[in-house]
Amino acid sequence: MSPRTLLLRLPVEIRLKIYHDVFSSVSLTFMEPNSPAPETDLSQTPNALSLLLACQQIHSETKHVWLNRVSFEFHNLEIMMNTFSKLPDSILSQIRHVLLAKASILILPTSDLPYGRLFTLASIFKLLPTMSLDVLTAIGMSDGEDSYLTLNDLVKYGTGWKELRFATAQSSMLGFENGEQSQSWVQRMPQPGAWKEEILCRDGVETGPSVEIYRSTEANGGIAAVLGTATRRTFEQAEPYDVTLFGKEEDSQLMAEGEKEKGLLVVVRRGKGVNFAQDGGAPYESHDVRSIPGGVTWSDLKDKCIDYL
Repeated sequence: MSPRTLLLRLPVEIRLKIYHDVFSSVSLTFMEPNSPAPETDLSQTPNALSLLLACQQIHSETKHVWLNRVSFEFHNLEIMMNTFSKLPDSILSQIRHVLLAKASILILPTSDLPYGRLFTLASIFKLLPTMSLDVLTAIGMSDGEDSYLTLNDLVKYGTGWKELRFATAQSSMLGFENGEQSQSWVQRMPQPGAWKEEILCRDGVETGPSVEIYRSTEANGGIAAVLGTATRRTFEQAEPYDVTLFGKEEDSQLMAEGEKEKGLLVVVRRGKGVNFAQDGGAPYESHDVRSIPGGVTWSDLKDKCIDYL
């Protein structure tokens, strides 16, 4: 008797459990050929969707299951948006798990933008209005300030995800200098306290949102070390008496040799029952890429883009 026949003889509820477990272990990876290695390993699951082709009955039982179980993993922002922007809403709305290996910041010419020239992941994500993820995992850039700006915007304005996991290979995201001569786009604040306040204001205390920070116990362990529960510990910055002075100088402890090279993981969970779907129509705030006069699509942005941070 063939394995296929044995599977189909099981009760349908058990088959569905098997399908869920199989697809939950599947990664669909999207990379450019010969592109530089990302901070985290992206590995395509061999024969990832072969179960869909097993037979007509199994295909019928799995065709509405796999999309909300598999993990879509992208080398960079451009590849992710090139892929998702072409999908119909009926498909996009079923995706639940996304990993972005490089959460870039988009730079556009200032002549095109009355509100500035940088757009972070939180803003670009709003071009995917039906996205409704259970978990968005994003890997920050090597520059600490760029990563801080990206994560800060995700906490303040991000939509389309229930849980955010933002990781960096170093600690500089919470230790860079906001000095008098700094050209910083954002003021560094004591964390996770400031981000907790932001998410509580958005979701309400009664819904129980949370922000937690973990720091790797291993220097030069990369993203893998901070994602592993055995090689990380919770981390919190003390709030000074005068918070306006915080971050004016580099954090000497976090930026010391052997300490800067320890990764960070920030886990943000939206409140229970909160509508975390993309927000509605105009008018849009200035940080929102949709505020560009005349409307904008991903294709428009990509054509105008002059660089990625």
